[in-house]
Amino acid sequence: MTSKSFQQRVLDFLSSASTHRATLKQIALSLKIPKHDRTKLRKAVQQLESQNLLTSNHQGQYSLVQKPETVTGIFRGTRKGHGFVRINTKDDLKPPDIFVHKTRVLDAVTGDEVSVRLLKKRSSHTRFTSQGEIVRIIQRARELFIGSYFQKESGAFVQLDGNFFNDPIYLGKVSDPIPNDAKVVLKMLRFPSRNQDGKGKIVEILGPRDAPGVDTLATIREFNIPDTFSEECQREAERVAIEFDETDLQGRSDLTDLMTVTIDPKDAKDFDDALSLERLANGHWQLGVHIADVSHFAPPGSTLFRTATLRGTSVYLPDCVIPMLPERISNQLASLQQDKVRFTKSVLMELDKEGMPLHCEIVRAAIQVKQRLDYGQVTQLLEHAEPLPTPISKSIDDLLNNLRQLSVILKKRRLKRGALELHLPEIEIELDSEGHVTGAHYSSQDISHQIVEECMLLANESVAQFLEDHKLLFPRRIHPRPDPRKLDSFAEFARSLGLTIKQPQDRFSLQKLLHNCQNLPEVYAVNYAFLRSLKQAIYSTQEDGHFALASDCYTHFTSPIRRLADLLVHQMLDGLIANKPTPVNPEELTGLCEQCTITERRAEKAERELIKKKLLAFLENRIGMELNAIITGVEEYGFFAQCSDFPVEGLVHIRTLKDDHYYYEEATHSLIARSRGHRFQLGRSVTVQVAKVDRDRMQLDFRVVNQPSK
Repeated sequence: MTSKSFQQRVLDFLSSASTHRATLKQIALSLKIPKHDRTKLRKAVQQLESQNLLTSNHQGQYSLVQKPETVTGIFRGTRKGHGFVRINTKDDLKPPDIFVHKTRVLDAVTGDEVSVRLLKKRSSHTRFTSQGEIVRIIQRARELFIGSYFQKESGAFVQLDGNFFNDPIYLGKVSDPIPNDAKVVLKMLRFPSRNQDGKGKIVEILGPRDAPGVDTLATIREFNIPDTFSEECQREAERVAIEFDETDLQGRSDLTDLMTVTIDPKDAKDFDDALSLERLANGHWQLGVHIADVSHFAPPGSTLFRTATLRGTSVYLPDCVIPMLPERISNQLASLQQDKVRFTKSVLMELDKEGMPLHCEIVRAAIQVKQRLDYGQVTQLLEHAEPLPTPISKSIDDLLNNLRQLSVILKKRRLKRGALELHLPEIEIELDSEGHVTGAHYSSQDISHQIVEECMLLANESVAQFLEDHKLLFPRRIHPRPDPRKLDSFAEFARSLGLTIKQPQDRFSLQKLLHNCQNLPEVYAVNYAFLRSLKQAIYSTQEDGHFALASDCYTHFTSPIRRLADLLVHQMLDGLIANKPTPVNPEELTGLCEQCTITERRAEKAERELIKKKLLAFLENRIGMELNAIITGVEEYGFFAQCSDFPVEGLVHIRTLKDDHYYYEEATHSLIARSRGHRFQLGRSVTVQVAKVDRDRMQLDFRVVNQPSK
């Protein structure tokens, strides 16, 4: 266990202990620290003292240093009107969240940065030890909201989507005719609180609630995603296109005769990467990963680069893509299209028969893709299914079979070093010609995906090592180690399913568990539970590794068309390849890494929310539909069930369990019937039916169809 893990456990213990004071021995016994780890515990406590987070008295008792009367943090509201404030800290040690009763939240909204006055006297309203009251809103997280318009005799209102506010927002007089239930964008003029109603004005009418594309447009506006390019940016893209000369290969390696292929989704429009693979005379592999040279078109200081900096990433929604760069660049000039000469950064790696990297060369190059393939075609070809409508040449067939052979070797090497392979398929929404949902399913991860993934992972690691060898500060993709307590909770969940895991802190035990459950009905529930126990990966200049990949040095290089972080790496490579390294401003690069992380999470959340909106719209007309599910969470008010044959999760409220009176048993994560002994337990299978769909609040309620066992 790391020093930081010990420190966090000590802080959590002293904040929750009844006396808030304890000796080192009492801390060790309470936290069940084995004797061989007591030295690490003592060092952790000493470090906390040196950081002025702990203090000790003459009796050797440690306690938390008294916090300042007022602190700042990010507010998160609850459905009942209460809230929590997560204190702003510069390190990974997180003090307990501060509970704020609904009478003391002012008009704060989830995401707002607030100033909180700590309360010394514990309130009878709650069990939480850290409590406070909001005294000031420092910065609003947002002022634009999405909602549904309606009129009453008393005036016009907007009922906001989500759980921000229970009451509708008053508009006053509205001159433009707006149909009831239309989706609109509202600007908040006065935020509602316990003492005053909210007031706002409509800044955009999106259209009728169920009109095709309105849900997508609402999501784009909700997350403030830029969806149009400035005239200046478009002009620069056109100018770059006019100046582009594919025959000018000065300073580039001519690899146009090399057998290269792209493997992408069937409906892909931008092609970041191409692959080549040859057998050398000595029996080694020569793997080529050829990545679109976007930095050639968007150098530092250009309008295109500034646009990429603002957007951070392309956003992939179920029915549209919002690109990071104009389509003139992303879908044409930079895209590695079949039979067209395109510029690349090519990573040429020599590997021995066991897949061990021996030598790596990174060059500015030009390639000409010989065949565009999609995942389905490659899988069909390699698994000897039905023949393809268009025959594939023997040279490409040989290339694909060699790529499969190498990918299996590379995967075995990764797993041997402890990489964790999560089975988290993407959700694919099925749409009709008008954009309405006709169904949804989990996408499959087959051999074609594995080929691309293994080659990209190796290229990313090779580039990261190249940059580190040159002692350059660069954007790393880091994934911090998880909190041991969360791994313990995950192990408890896994055991409730009958799965075996002895040491949840050991990556090889986790690896074995994930492997053993991959063919079970509970596979998705287990993998999503494990994902929730992990920390989120981020972009950073810190020299930290990637936990899930078991990699000490990792970056993102292979998708510069759609990710700013990769584009930054490409720009750095330009200087190194030319033996003219570009000076790096550490503060500027740190800020760009933060921007990459923020925009990535915004894009991921927007995609998740829109998928959920579309799935709820699909289920709204299917009340009573039965689904097989796994119980993934149990609370006092009910349990959450994740469906195994349809990609949704819903709540079974305790009040719908009418066959008996149920109580919550925290130790076993169960709801237990008082009379009959029926039990709904974490990890159990259950059949549910769709009971209620609230699209505006993004809530799905289930009812139980079958009764649990005693």
